[in-house]
Amino acid sequence: MQNVKLIVLDVDGTLTDGTLLYSDGGGHSKAFHVADGLGIVMAQAVGLRVAVLSGRASRVVETRMAELGIEDVIQNCGDKAQVLNELLEKYHLRAKEAAYVGDDINDLPAFEAVGVKIAVANASEYLKARADW
Repeated sequence: MQNVKLIVLDVDGTLTDGTLLYSDGGGHSKAFHVADGLGIVMAQAVGLRVAVLSGRASRVVETRMAELGIEDVIQNCGDKAQVLNELLEKYHLRAKEAAYVGDDINDLPAFEAVGVKIAVANASEYLKARADW
C-alpha cells in the first residue's frame, strides 16, 4: 500500500449500501456514508489521487463527488479495466501504484488493472477471494 498514489472506487455497493431508491417521477437517490467521505478527503489531503468509476450514471453521484473534490468521475463505465489504464496513463503511474475498491464480480477486470485489490466488507465472496484486502 505504501506505493499507492491512486485510489479508484466503485460506487454502488462500495460507496453506497447498494440500495437504489426510485421515485414515481423517475428520479432515483443513493445513500452515501459520511465516514467514507471523510476518508476520501483525508486521502486527498495527504496527496493521494482519488477517482470514481461507475457502471451506472447518476446526478447524485456527480453532486457527491464534486462535494468531495473528486475530479475523475467516470460514469456509464462499461470497461473499467480500460478506463483504469487510461487513468494510469493520464497520471503517469504504473499498475502497482493504483488500488481499486469494489464489491462485486463486475469489478474483476478493474482488479486485474491495479496493484492493490480491495473488497469492501459486503463484497461478493467471489471478489473477496481475489482481493488483497
